[in-house]
Amino acid sequence: ERDRLLAAFLSQRYADPLLLVIPVDLPHPRTLGGLYVAARYTLGGQAGGHVDLFQARMCIRLNDRELLPEWASFVRGVVDCPDLQPTAARDNVLRDSAYHALREALGKIIVAALLDLAIRNRPHFLRLCDWHQDALKGMAAQHPDFGAAVLDALPFATSQGQLTLPDYLARQPPGANGKRSLYFFTHEADANQFYPLCQAHGVLGVNAGGAFDETLLR
Repeated sequence: ERDRLLAAFLSQRYADPLLLVIPVDLPHPRTLGGLYVAARYTLGGQAGGHVDLFQARMCIRLNDRELLPEWASFVRGVVDCPDLQPTAARDNVLRDSAYHALREALGKIIVAALLDLAIRNRPHFLRLCDWHQDALKGMAAQHPDFGAAVLDALPFATSQGQLTLPDYLARQPPGANGKRSLYFFTHEADANQFYPLCQAHGVLGVNAGGAFDETLLR
């Protein structure tokens, strides 16, 4: 019931089609609110998501792009944290221990929600990846901690459909040295030529022509 009401509130407040709703209910620092991922394209190089920031129900800053981690460019929402300390002008908050603790906690919540969706509803997660592929893979390539957390869940186009890297390696037989080879090509438009070649040679190939694909694979 809480999640349903939160989704209705966010949808009404921001008028965005919601792909994923992330409830925020933190004990330390005490924070309530909601984040979401919308069915809207996000640029891969854009840093930081948008969040409306409240302190004890007082609006401090609308469309803040500093509170969320830099890699969370595809996330938006509203949070209320009484533990934050407003500046003298009351147009921002102090970068104290509570602020940094909240920023870290919100990052963990977002990662957990993405991984949970990837396991619980894979088709819906793939739809989210379709909308935000450049942002997800771009941020994963630029921010090692985020990349390490989500890389195994991200889909890659292959000659056998969309696969995660663990799925790919599970289908790839080990060589004489016990290692599994990873084959990919970087000319996305030539997939119709590479895929038949892969099939003819019994090779599972990854189409790494998308932005950041090659960087992530390497």
